[in-house]
Amino acid sequence: MLAVAVLGLLAVVAVGVVVNLGSAPSPFVTEPARSLTARDWALIAKDPEAHSGERVVVYGVVTQFDSATGTKRFRAEVDGVPEEDSVLGSNTILTGSGRALDPVVEGDLFTAEVTVLGAASYDTALGGSTTAPELEVDTITVTGHIG
Repeated sequence: MLAVAVLGLLAVVAVGVVVNLGSAPSPFVTEPARSLTARDWALIAKDPEAHSGERVVVYGVVTQFDSATGTKRFRAEVDGVPEEDSVLGSNTILTGSGRALDPVVEGDLFTAEVTVLGAASYDTALGGSTTAPELEVDTITVTGHIG
């Protein structure tokens, strides 16, 4: 009987149907990113751990994307609402695949759908450390450039 159940499961998986045997949500189903207000973003920036896993739309300007950050991580000033020529938001760390981030450079204005990962600490150029919200980039669109 167990062999029949295993063969049935393999047959279902083989035809492309995703089977979720646990109580956790399927990793293949994602919630749509939700739009934010400036206040919504302020709450996320204040306590990113409490919002871990949320998918949201953010707007920002890249403040550091160089050899110190690498090709899969950058710093930006981020907010929940778009600004005309700049963003006066929160210092934020964004991570993503090198391919998705290839066209992004320091000074770019962007709109991104992201997943909140929590908080990240990093060393500053002055020898201290700081903590900032960390977001994983799902999609990013460069909307302009300053500087």
